[in-house]
Amino acid sequence: FAADMGAYVKSLDSNHLLSLGTMGAGQPGTAGALYRTLHSIPTIDLCEYHDYGSETQALPSDGNNRLKERLADAAALNKPLFVGESGIKSNCPEADCFPIDQRAILFDAKLNAAFANSVVGYCIWSYRDNHEAPVNFSFDLPDPLAGVVVKYS
Repeated sequence: FAADMGAYVKSLDSNHLLSLGTMGAGQPGTAGALYRTLHSIPTIDLCEYHDYGSETQALPSDGNNRLKERLADAAALNKPLFVGESGIKSNCPEADCFPIDQRAILFDAKLNAAFANSVVGYCIWSYRDNHEAPVNFSFDLPDPLAGVVVKYS
């Protein structure tokens, strides 16, 4: 499916990068060596990773969060890797939530480690403008996390 659809999309538009949109772990067909096999398809231009659940690890490497492994896969395939989603909860009552100042510090460490290890892009989930109140993973302009985003842009 990925090979067929990748070829089809590239036949329509060869001027844009194509990603599968995989999380990098926990999806059928992407575990272990299968991730590298899937991303070796010539029409797939870059590798993707999603970083959730390893809030205090700047460069996750255990459990389902294996950014170090995905970086090795991307390097072996000679393809760039980007973090398509990353989230750290804040403004919520759950135990795995962090105060907004601490969340900004954790993301600063993640972005620094990611870019120091050849990650080409990093999307934080999710910015909300002043039309919606930030909850859980989201942030807005007054949030200290917005300053971290500016630092790396």
